[in-house]
Amino acid sequence: MQFKIAPAWITHSGIYQCHVKAQEKEKESTELKINVKGVSQPELSVSKSEVIEGEPVHLTCLVKEEYAFFLFSFYIASGNKDPKVKKIRSYKNVAKITLTDWEDKTVPIIVRCQAELLGIDGAISPKSETRLIAIKDVFATPKINIWPSNNVTEADNVNITCTGKKNPSFRGPFEIILKEGHRILATEKNNEFVSYLLRSAKINDSGIYECMAESSTVSKKDFRHVYVGELFSKPSFKICPSSAYRNRTISCTATFSKKAQNATADIMLLKDDNVQIHRRLRITEMSETLQYKTQESAGGTYLCKVTLKNITKLSENCSLSVPASIPEFSYNTKSTKVLLGENVTMSCYSKQGTPPVQYKFYRGVKLLGIVTMNKPQPATLTVTVDSVQHTGEYRCTAENSITIAQHSKQMQIRVIVPIRTASLLVIPENGEVEDGKELIFVCSANNGSWPITFSLYRVKEQKPPKQRKENAVSAAFFHKPVSSETQGQYYCTATNNANMTAQSPVITITVLMATWKKILIAGIILTVLAVIIFLVYYNHFKKQKALMKNVEISKKTATMDYNMKPASEQINEQDVSHITIDETNNVNSKVEKCTDETQDANHKLDG
Repeated sequence: MQFKIAPAWITHSGIYQCHVKAQEKEKESTELKINVKGVSQPELSVSKSEVIEGEPVHLTCLVKEEYAFFLFSFYIASGNKDPKVKKIRSYKNVAKITLTDWEDKTVPIIVRCQAELLGIDGAISPKSETRLIAIKDVFATPKINIWPSNNVTEADNVNITCTGKKNPSFRGPFEIILKEGHRILATEKNNEFVSYLLRSAKINDSGIYECMAESSTVSKKDFRHVYVGELFSKPSFKICPSSAYRNRTISCTATFSKKAQNATADIMLLKDDNVQIHRRLRITEMSETLQYKTQESAGGTYLCKVTLKNITKLSENCSLSVPASIPEFSYNTKSTKVLLGENVTMSCYSKQGTPPVQYKFYRGVKLLGIVTMNKPQPATLTVTVDSVQHTGEYRCTAENSITIAQHSKQMQIRVIVPIRTASLLVIPENGEVEDGKELIFVCSANNGSWPITFSLYRVKEQKPPKQRKENAVSAAFFHKPVSSETQGQYYCTATNNANMTAQSPVITITVLMATWKKILIAGIILTVLAVIIFLVYYNHFKKQKALMKNVEISKKTATMDYNMKPASEQINEQDVSHITIDETNNVNSKVEKCTDETQDANHKLDG
């Protein structure tokens, strides 16, 4: 039996053996090693042999009848340059790549490929046949032109143009751009020309100017260097003497080019952005100098400014230091009196100190805070007055890098404790006082700073209150003598420099009748009663006497008539006697009733 391999490929390499089985018997042959050398030449195909610039080209490399793990190499060459190699691994016998970028589009692109079987030494195919790809330009490389020259002086006008010509057969988008660095100066779409006028050129306009032509897939450019020379130099400073704090001379000097001759320049010296001296002059020399003599408070930031042909240049800043002057100290309250618990904002400012100035705030010798100001502005510090012990002398100091601490004047701050509550007491304590005696009102405040103004009010009274101003927490109001008009309701108020008034509760005053008045009234009543009793008894006595007299007369008459009357009409003496006794009892009852009324009246007066 025969087994034929035709044609043989490298993948057929290996160890072969045959196996025979007959009538339940088996036997194997010896092993045979077959080694197929080499890899067949791959085939290279291109999607297009002629393309427009930027158009993609697809390359395919195929090794027929070979099925293994290959490493494909594509060789891309332009003219006489060394080819670039792109490698791709593939588990199949084919590999593909796409080309879009061309270095030299003036000559055809030469491409070839090769296959290498991985894992077997020397299993490399010969290179494929060569394929040529012709490239057509979309547009020509643009050109940049600079007029009058690419080497100019400040204040010159420079005209820059960019021209690009596209292929008439190209119908895609087209744009031409003129730029410097990342700054786009001008741009035109679907146009082959663009220009830019650089007016009054400056030093920082020096650089590389690019002319770019772009489509969606292709970009070409041309560039030129532009050099802008100085019309005049950056002005410089000189200070003499450099160590003094006053009467210093500042010199500002600028050097001019030949193109600046006979032109008019403005030279200014500024301090903290304010013009100190300004001179306009015609340039006749290669350099010009401006001088300025400082005063005592000349600290600040100086610079020199020169303007010529719309070109302005500034010198470096020059800071002149001045020692910190004696600071001005103030605070935000209208008076020296501050309520307990209030915030006080203190301000400290040295008018002539060169920043940074360090300000320190003190109460007596105690440091309250430190504030550093980097600008010529007042420093402020806010403290809370939460203790009576904060009463005292406040001040501040100022110092900078060239001076020791300067002390401000001291200012007194007095802490005022507001009055929260007030109370009113009276003597006698129960509020009851006899007519004619003395009544004492004592108005008291709970804490509070002195002096305290106490006011005593009577409810519903329109008269001004009684007032007393005391350096104490209480005040007494004396009222003597007391009369019935004193009776009523009273309260008091207490106020101090905190302008907060505390009011006491209302108390009631009752005026009792004086003891001597009670005795006098009782005496008068008793006297009246005695007179009444005397008159009653006297009247009774007269009536009884008259009655007795009438009885005697009646007896006589009756006796006479009796004798003359019949016995049945005579009146017994005993009956007459009974009549007299009844009338006397009636008089006594009236006297007792009057006595009882007098006693009731006395009891009421005592009460």
